Amino acid sequence: MLDCAFAAFLFHSSPPRSLVARRHAAMDARCSLKEAVVITGGTSGIGRAIAQSLAASTDFKVIVTGRQQQQQQQQQQQGQEEESRVTFVPLDLSDLNSVRQSQELLLQELEGCLLTRLVLCAGVFFAPQLKTKDGFESHFQVNHLSQQLLFSMLEPELRKSAAMGGADSRVLFLACGSSLFGQVDMADWAKPEEAVGVRGVSERLRRSCSSKLCNLLGMRQIARQYREQGIVANAIDPGLTSTRHYQHFLPPLLQRLLLGNARVAAILGRIFQVRSAERAAAGAVWLLTTEEVEGITGEYFVQDPLGMRNPRYLTQLPEHVQDEEMAAELWRFCERCVEERR
Repeated sequence: MLDCAFAAFLFHSSPPRSLVARRHAAMDARCSLKEAVVITGGTSGIGRAIAQSLAASTDFKVIVTGRQQQQQQQQQQQGQEEESRVTFVPLDLSDLNSVRQSQELLLQELEGCLLTRLVLCAGVFFAPQLKTKDGFESHFQVNHLSQQLLFSMLEPELRKSAAMGGADSRVLFLACGSSLFGQVDMADWAKPEEAVGVRGVSERLRRSCSSKLCNLLGMRQIARQYREQGIVANAIDPGLTSTRHYQHFLPPLLQRLLLGNARVAAILGRIFQVRSAERAAAGAVWLLTTEEVEGITGEYFVQDPLGMRNPRYLTQLPEHVQDEEMAAELWRFCERCVEERR
């Protein structure tokens, strides 16, 4: 009786041969195609360090995006060998039309490849500009709105790659600790010129934090909405870094010390745990390449300041970051904003 029951269990739990054959065929097709990663903000700072590391240590086709004028700087800084492994696509996140126009170029670069990684790394902090040409608050559009649009444009490619079998497609947001203290203010983002004290230090800092909170809410929304389609999304906080991300926030003297003097930067780095772009990128590269996080989605990872261990995710996020209704409302608000600016 037991043998019969066990045989029946095996018979009913084993997938049909046709399904197994289709899975093997899908995995064979995936193996025959080169995997690709798209990195926003990949021409400088942590984004550039992530691109360099992936180009040097993996078989990914690395595609970085940035403003047109950043391409010349990128070509001057990178050697010819590395340059041949990294492809540049112009994309200005402060211009929704530029984001839309990048779609065709990105799809051309992805031809014959599987887009399995999307890194949303670009961003501004303490930006001096009040609003973009599209009329939105600068931090909100550059840090979140345009990057949600980019994800939506590339989502079919991510979904297709996941459907080929083998592993999930991964979306990774670059976060910062200040995002946990942001507030959602949709009216302010749509009409920034009507806000009071818009040019004050505290106001610009508040807007920076709020835009990064949007990233976390967007990441959680992607995790919930696209998990069944094989797309996972997480965020990582690399900590303080000695990059030009803080150029509008730090006083000029401190900028010169951190960015212009390697010895002083090293001393201050030990005291305040400030990392180089290369060290800060290590955690993101690990999350993009390791099998240890396969299937994990919707989490906020924090990088070890000393780099002694792999990133770990926070077991308890603030309640406002876990607000599913707010995340869904923000997602719909961004969709309306994009549609209205067509």
